[in-house]
Amino acid sequence: CPTDSHTATLTVDVPSTTVSIAVGGDVGSTVTDELRAYTTYEVTVEAVSDVRGTSRPSETRRVLTPQTSAREAPGDVRAEAESSTEISVQWSGLSNCRLVNGQITQYRVQYETYSTTETRDYTLGDGEDWRSGGRVTLTGLTRSTNYSISVGAVNENGDVGLYSDPVTTMTHQCKVCSCESAGRPTWCSSGCLWTHRWSSYCQKTQTS
Repeated sequence: CPTDSHTATLTVDVPSTTVSIAVGGDVGSTVTDELRAYTTYEVTVEAVSDVRGTSRPSETRRVLTPQTSAREAPGDVRAEAESSTEISVQWSGLSNCRLVNGQITQYRVQYETYSTTETRDYTLGDGEDWRSGGRVTLTGLTRSTNYSISVGAVNENGDVGLYSDPVTTMTHQCKVCSCESAGRPTWCSSGCLWTHRWSSYCQKTQTS
């Protein structure tokens, strides 16, 4: 978000036109949960008396509220099987600066099967921020298996925000190699046509 500031005025009894917090007696501090996360506020204090009215405001202090996890999920998540053991995943960044709630440094890709859950982190590089998307390749997967994949933004404290809706992709049934290696024509139709050392292989399909 733009680095605009918000004014929070602590008052006694009299409502403020901004954030109003009643502080009575000898209380020297107070807490409010009405503010936004990771936002700079300018804070002043005024004393209010039935006899003397309202005092001059104190010296203004600038305060940055702490980070919390993002309340928005990355968008446009896409997953595509590259082989029997690899799936490529890509996504777009966050879009609403008021829901980021912190300094985003990573994205976390969560991928699940019926019996396992694993994660892979993507670290933002120089010039990238919460608006930047990303792409990773998941490796070491099980062939012919459905994977449910979702992505969440991670701030510099390690807090993970909302995960995207999962997308499901199945890894290929076979490994891929050129038909030439099997003594067949360079281009041929796809399919698991032979086995070598207990591994099934697909033929390479013509792409041009």
